[in-house]
Amino acid sequence: MNDNSSASFQAVQQSVVTMLELVSESARRFGEEEVQSLSNELQKTVLMLIAAIVLADEKYEAGEEAFINLLVDWGQKPGGSARYVKEYAESWRAGSLTIPRFFQTAVVHDTQFSTDLAKAMIRELKLIGNSTCIVDGTFDPRENEVLTNYILFLEEYLKAWESRNAKGTVRSNIGWSNV
Repeated sequence: MNDNSSASFQAVQQSVVTMLELVSESARRFGEEEVQSLSNELQKTVLMLIAAIVLADEKYEAGEEAFINLLVDWGQKPGGSARYVKEYAESWRAGSLTIPRFFQTAVVHDTQFSTDLAKAMIRELKLIGNSTCIVDGTFDPRENEVLTNYILFLEEYLKAWESRNAKGTVRSNIGWSNV
């Protein structure tokens, strides 16, 4: 394992811990079962994102494999880590088009309690994605595009939600009735 893998692993590990704390905070009014469900969804989403970034350049290099093996113990599973990385990357196609429940929960919490948990989640996802992009010692625009597109998707959702719920906005005057 090289220095990039080790530093990236530490950054990703810390960001995942931070995101789990953000999930717990945003879902604190729900029961432990729901918090666990959202935490599981977060972990799966992060793994799908990482897998999609790693395979965006259509190569699975030794540094990337070492990085993945530090994060999850897929090397001992049938087919090894390459099989699971491919499966998670394929799952990302559909997953990247859906706003995850953990993020929706944070957005609702932010609206109700004037917090910035969703923006903090976006920052942590950027850290995870950027760390993954450089784990092999190079920066590939195709890898970064996976991250950039997803972050833009989440930011647009957040902006739309904030716009829809802006205080003082009269929604009944928007639309066909103004024609």
